[in-house]
Amino acid sequence: MRTFIQLLFIICFISFASCTKTATNPNLVTKTNTNTNGNNTGNNGTGSTTPKTPDLTKNVKNISEMIVPDNFNFENNRLVNINLSLTTNTYGASHLVSVCDADPNSIFSVIAQGSIDINKPFASKISIPFTSNKVYVIHKYPNNTTNINTLIIDANNNVSFNYLNKTNNDIVINHSEIASNSTLISSLNKKGDDSDGDGIVNSLDSYPSDPDRAFNNYFPNDKDYATLMYEDLWPCKGDYDMNDLVLDVRHQLITNANNQIVDVKATYIVRANGGNQALAFCNVFPFTPSTITNIVGGTLENNPTQSVIQMFDNCAKLLGGMNTLTKLDKLPDQTVKLSFSLSNKPKLSDYAIGEYNPFVWVNITGKGRGYEIHLPGHESTSLVDTKLFKYADDNTEVAKNRYYLAKNNLPWGLMIPRSLKYCVELTMTDDGIIPDITQVYLRFAQWAQSGGKLYNDWYTEQTNYRNDKYIYNK
Repeated sequence: MRTFIQLLFIICFISFASCTKTATNPNLVTKTNTNTNGNNTGNNGTGSTTPKTPDLTKNVKNISEMIVPDNFNFENNRLVNINLSLTTNTYGASHLVSVCDADPNSIFSVIAQGSIDINKPFASKISIPFTSNKVYVIHKYPNNTTNINTLIIDANNNVSFNYLNKTNNDIVINHSEIASNSTLISSLNKKGDDSDGDGIVNSLDSYPSDPDRAFNNYFPNDKDYATLMYEDLWPCKGDYDMNDLVLDVRHQLITNANNQIVDVKATYIVRANGGNQALAFCNVFPFTPSTITNIVGGTLENNPTQSVIQMFDNCAKLLGGMNTLTKLDKLPDQTVKLSFSLSNKPKLSDYAIGEYNPFVWVNITGKGRGYEIHLPGHESTSLVDTKLFKYADDNTEVAKNRYYLAKNNLPWGLMIPRSLKYCVELTMTDDGIIPDITQVYLRFAQWAQSGGKLYNDWYTEQTNYRNDKYIYNK
């Protein structure tokens, strides 16, 4: 009997120690969760090394059945280059252009904004959902005459337009007041029309009393938030309910009259902490560390080459609970606000609005800063523990620019272009199945298995797109 108990203990211990490893010893592993759906038996999870063709006409039973194309990065957004120019400098003052991702006649949601005149085109890189094939540009004259232009995104993800060029049938421009108007020009030059003297008249200037600031640029836009969702067991697979950390994000770039970035602001709303490990949250910003000043709401890591700012070091402590269990009361969301300035005032066109690198790291004894968990396709920082690459389920290959994808091409993080209702803490059903993200968002598997070609709106609230039984609605 004693021998049997000892044998049983050894089996349990081996099972318990089969998931994650410590930063100090890649061969020492400690388990913190169990995934009954996953396995390590090949690219398609079946033990076969020959890729199978997925059936894209229906959903899978669980995530282990998914056959995801190599290097599909689970991107829901794409970068679009905006290039606008002005042929005639009407009224002798700068004009305002605002780029929106929805028809401003119904929803005024700004992504990018700046000044334009005959000697200064407006250029920007915006991040918008794959579901959008057009942008809307509001062109505002110094006398407040306004035109709304619909611009189609071309096959190369570019939007270009020269005002006064009427070759695009989707664009209707009213230039009835373009003729020289000396009276209007004179009135614009009167004291008070440009209080801060930055060349942008008060009616077009978001900061009319501040000569160093004029416009606002946003990701995803000035009305909505994007959602970040993480699994926390990297380099091992988790249960794929994608709720170990859920937070909403909005970034804001404040620019001056010359379309140079002056300030960066960000709002992070922590909504759920469904894991059982303390997670720290950071963001890699695409600016030179030495140019970042006046940081409020975050801490800049001591790194001469990468601008890594940490917003909090323990999501569980910050939130005070999980917000994934329906039997418990919902705790208030926790908002973290970050701001900093840029001393070198880089051009807005040099950076993609919203193209940052948010990540978490596991802040517990035996792991630590080296346990970085990034979105798929996003590079790690210099402080990552590289011994974790290719270990357990991870299949990162730095030489191939492949980051944070598992051996079956699954991710540990997702970014959704809009605020998303997330999964409850999923438990075993009556038929013995533990639901995962594929049973919650019913088009997710078809989207991923098609390499993003089908159902790129999988996260939207359409009929038969989600199972509300597994959605946290408190």
